[in-house]
Amino acid sequence: MAMAMPASQTAILVTLAAGGEAHGYAIMQDVRAAGERMGPATLYTAIGRLLELHLVEEASGRRDDGRRDGHDDSRRRYYRITPRGRAALVVELDRLHATLERAAAAGIDRRAWRPSGPTGRLGSAGR
Repeated sequence: MAMAMPASQTAILVTLAAGGEAHGYAIMQDVRAAGERMGPATLYTAIGRLLELHLVEEASGRRDDGRRDGHDDSRRRYYRITPRGRAALVVELDRLHATLERAAAAGIDRRAWRPSGPTGRLGSAGR
């Protein structure tokens, strides 16, 4: 059985696989837009680990985002997913899909278990 990838790393790989190269802040914004929580410390720790594992690489020669408002930042680093990263993402997505299938086969309805309302309390099925 493959070791589960931390959710933060999976979210970063999904963002880079979908959009190509991106800088850290753009990755964090994309992950947040998808409903995940991720702050700078989590982001850059995860990127560091993904770099160590050769699942992402720094995009060479890319140091700004082409903004026309004079706010380009030469310190900004761009990242892209590697072929090894794509393969690891497929394995992780397959693992997550299998987990969801097992839950469905066990009769678990995630909608009934989802927190509801401003208090975050479980619906009637989760009590």
